[in-house]
Amino acid sequence: MRKRVPLLLLATLALPALAQNEPAAAPRRPTIGLALGGGGARGFAHIGVLQWFEEHRIPIDYIAGTSMGGLVGGLYAIGMTAPEMRELLAGLNWNDLFKDSPSYDQLSARRRDDEIDTPNALELGFRDGVNLPGGLISGQKVGLLLSRMTLPVAHIERFDDLPVPFRCVATDMTAAQPVVLSEGSLAAALRATMAIPGVFSPIEINGKVLADGGLLNNVPTDVVKAMGADIVIAVDIGTPLGDRESVQTLIGVVNQAFAVMMANAVRENLRLADVLLSPDLEGYSSGSFTSSEAIADLGYQGTQKKAAVLTHLGVDAETYRAYRAQIAARRGETTLTPTFLDVRGTDRVPPRVIEERLEGLLGEPLEPTRVEDTLTKLYGEGYYARIGYNPVHRNGEVGLVIGVQEKRYGPPFLRLHADFAGGTRDETQFGLFGRLTTNGLTGYGSEWRSDLVLGRRNRLATEYYQPIRETGFFAAPRAWYQTWRNDLFIDDLRAAEYRSRELGMGLDAGYQFSTSARLRGGLAIGTIDEAVIIGPPVRPKIAETFGYARLGFTNDRRDNVSIPSRGVRIDTELRVYTAALGSDSEFTRLTGDLQWFQPLGENRTLFALADGGTTFDATIPPYGEFTLGGLNRLSAYRRDRFRGAHALRGALGYMQGITELPFLLGRRVYLGGMYELGGAFPSLDQARYYHSATLGLMADTLMGPAFIGYSFGEEGDNQVHFSIGRLF
Repeated sequence: MRKRVPLLLLATLALPALAQNEPAAAPRRPTIGLALGGGGARGFAHIGVLQWFEEHRIPIDYIAGTSMGGLVGGLYAIGMTAPEMRELLAGLNWNDLFKDSPSYDQLSARRRDDEIDTPNALELGFRDGVNLPGGLISGQKVGLLLSRMTLPVAHIERFDDLPVPFRCVATDMTAAQPVVLSEGSLAAALRATMAIPGVFSPIEINGKVLADGGLLNNVPTDVVKAMGADIVIAVDIGTPLGDRESVQTLIGVVNQAFAVMMANAVRENLRLADVLLSPDLEGYSSGSFTSSEAIADLGYQGTQKKAAVLTHLGVDAETYRAYRAQIAARRGETTLTPTFLDVRGTDRVPPRVIEERLEGLLGEPLEPTRVEDTLTKLYGEGYYARIGYNPVHRNGEVGLVIGVQEKRYGPPFLRLHADFAGGTRDETQFGLFGRLTTNGLTGYGSEWRSDLVLGRRNRLATEYYQPIRETGFFAAPRAWYQTWRNDLFIDDLRAAEYRSRELGMGLDAGYQFSTSARLRGGLAIGTIDEAVIIGPPVRPKIAETFGYARLGFTNDRRDNVSIPSRGVRIDTELRVYTAALGSDSEFTRLTGDLQWFQPLGENRTLFALADGGTTFDATIPPYGEFTLGGLNRLSAYRRDRFRGAHALRGALGYMQGITELPFLLGRRVYLGGMYELGGAFPSLDQARYYHSATLGLMADTLMGPAFIGYSFGEEGDNQVHFSIGRLF
């Protein structure tokens, strides 16, 4: 292989001399093909390689890539320069890009409920047995990004007709064969070559289930040579095989197994390369997505080390300008005006549901952000594994093909969530939450939802949600059974522990103003009993029938349910327990909750909280009381220490982002503080308010918000808190 390079370069230098003997024939330079290997974030090095080529006027005639090499190669093939790629990729929020769930404000109302009750849950499906999604990431956001980036060449069917002829390699997961993608949707091809098994769900193209091409052909020199390249330059950025120490852990063994599996194929393909570039990327892994600039710089430096071999491949300034002009001329118009829709891939969802949401985009210049916002909101309704778009030209008109892949592993779907919380003065509480949802039984939007909660509070509940056509109105019959434990305190000492049981059923109706605002009310009846299980009977045993009418309003405009950075949430409910519905006790209970978050700059947030309730000085049974105490409920004091017919708490706090978590572990870590003032009391004239201050660390993790901190209050009421799963 080393002997081939000088011969080819000598041939390049000899072309002018040959031309003197044949003046009528234009000199032909050898064509150059580039094979870009896969390696996750290490593939940013390809951008530095391309930048060096551009600065030294080395034209690329053919390009083929695998995985991240496919992405960078595809962007170069559509005419993007290396500096443009640097700017684009450095500006991406990779943590958000690799999280499929839309932002909280783009979810439907029902999916918002899911996020509140089961934040960052694991979702299983029960269609044809118990199944998981095809990967940790379905690739919804990645797919929309690829469609936007390739929009200028969306009209090009054959990859040979791109500004630079291009191929990318994927793996047929059912035939165990490499697949060279040379036509069709470029966005879909790039999505396929990047589908790392177990991380990204595979994608179906022409009946084949395709995943990351690196499994079988990580550096596609054979592909670019078959395209017609005279000189093949390979860029290998794969992670080197580890030493003995690297295979002492499960993750290390798995990584090494993948590297070993690909090593032989890579070794054979590298024999076809005339020039091999292997930038030194020590210290950077396939997951170093926030280091794109540094990795690209290393790619540039690694190419500079081969300058003696590569410089002779450069052309004069005029020839290179003509080369770049030809590339620019082959790019398409970015302004398209679609006039028709073609929805493909729907099964349970009627195509009209999708068409009606997108009809407003027809007849106007295509704005990718509007299309993406509409498709993201559709995705946020929970029916789809992926939903994307691709412009097409038919009979002189431009249209949008909407490609839909419904979730194949359900319905029904099961969301699983676990949380725990504890403190130095509170017992640690574990909770398991399962939510089983079957949708579409009686039309689009209908849902039968059942919950099972295990922990200090055990709950079994079911509800059938039926929207009334598309009016915004809905009906929801429901039933539930729950048991829970109550601590009763005298001053700061736990005097007794009670067990409560409740069985009920009800019928609700309401109106959904928008995905964020809802009015809901209804009637409910049931029974409740309470008895002491530890300690003396501080209060009498009860066994009652209850019946109430309720009316509640919620308007939630926060940007995130785990750790919000902006927005307001208002939640209030009025319940009237009345003998007209069979209630043994008659009283009125009003509750309210207000949350306000205001960004003060990048990763800095001021927030205020207020919550409470009143029973209007009525005589109430124990189950009508309010409690305070515990994390984020007068944090310095023991859980449920304060109890009464009235309660009020206010809080003011501040959060400062201090670092980012690795993209597979979560988002951001914050340092925060909060001051609280509040109390619960039997009557308004006996009101007493307590102070609490908290300082701690918060993290938006894969399992939900995590917190560890210290709270201090009055008269030595201090404790360390830790929790994961819920915060605000």
